[in-house]
Amino acid sequence: MIMRHRFRHVARGTAALTVVALSTLVAAPAAHANDNVRELSWHLDTFKINQVHRISQGAGVVVAVIDSGVNANHRDLRGQVLPGKGFGTGAGPDGRTDVDAEGSHGTSMASIIAGKGGGPDHMLGIAPKAKILPANAGAGSNGQGSQALVQAIRWATEQKPGVMNLSLGTDATGTPDPELLDAIADAVRNDIVVVASAGNSGADVAATAKVPGVIAVNAVDPDNEVSPLTNHGPSLAIAAPGANITVAVNRGATNYAYVTDAATSPAAAMVSGVAALVRARYPDLDAANVVNRLLKTATDRGPKGRDESYGYGVVNPLGALTADVATVDHNPLGTPTAATALASDPAIAEVPDRADTGNGFPTLVVAIVIAAVVILVLAFGVAVLVRGRSRT
Repeated sequence: MIMRHRFRHVARGTAALTVVALSTLVAAPAAHANDNVRELSWHLDTFKINQVHRISQGAGVVVAVIDSGVNANHRDLRGQVLPGKGFGTGAGPDGRTDVDAEGSHGTSMASIIAGKGGGPDHMLGIAPKAKILPANAGAGSNGQGSQALVQAIRWATEQKPGVMNLSLGTDATGTPDPELLDAIADAVRNDIVVVASAGNSGADVAATAKVPGVIAVNAVDPDNEVSPLTNHGPSLAIAAPGANITVAVNRGATNYAYVTDAATSPAAAMVSGVAALVRARYPDLDAANVVNRLLKTATDRGPKGRDESYGYGVVNPLGALTADVATVDHNPLGTPTAATALASDPAIAEVPDRADTGNGFPTLVVAIVIAAVVILVLAFGVAVLVRGRSRT
């Protein structure tokens, strides 16, 4: 399910500002009573955000946030949230209400991506000129068979956003829903940069992040250390700040509130924001090349090259925007089909390949028929040759 913990107050509540915190997965500096939102946002300094925003702020890019809805009335998100759509009971019609009463998960992810800033007591997002498209799958969508979640992803895909954020803390050990995995694969196939959180159970990467072509994201602290409580595995693509990340939460139009969060969910939102920056900077690049640019410019950590804790390394926004990166003709994380999406988890890896060839016959059947024809032709040729020699 979308993972969230109860709030506890740790900092000041002046000037309509309340800073609270969630239990952390990885270490980070403690908040002090006089800290403001900007001072708590350590990831912005790590990203050299002032330099980054002189190059790109994500203008013209739409980021679909598949979550619990987004509070469009939060002062740091007003004007940032497009009309979306709600799915399931109580989700609301347009996605611009966050139905996660306890955690405000959708609002907090949107604020990381596109908070518009405005001073030290405001939330500045990674891509403050990008727009958020909320697809509300309801509070606590568990990603393991939720029809609302499948519908939300498919609807968002039809809107053709540049980026799709899936900060879904799914149960990595459960049997994934084939319909859900195929919906995610379809988003990848439609030239959308799909970013998903790896999960926070200390197990293998969540099935929703293992679909070929999806950027699976792990979380690091200010020292670029990954917690063992986050998920690890060969499917990891990249890491991003995810410890004590300041986020905006849903407290209505007048009681503005912020919390510090720690998990792979905010880390995924970070990467979605960086992807928006890149798509705005390089509008002619397809999704595969945006993914490639993020991976090629990541700061390598851990064992050299791709590894099971950091993937290709920690996301580097400035590098992604400025480095000379050769273009590719395919997504370096794979190209999904219905069959490869289903095979992304060992629990259903035995599903046979039934990709349609366009004439109603499964690929395997067609291959057998072709092989039989080839064998017959070769046999006939050999027979003719032998017969000709016997006459000489």
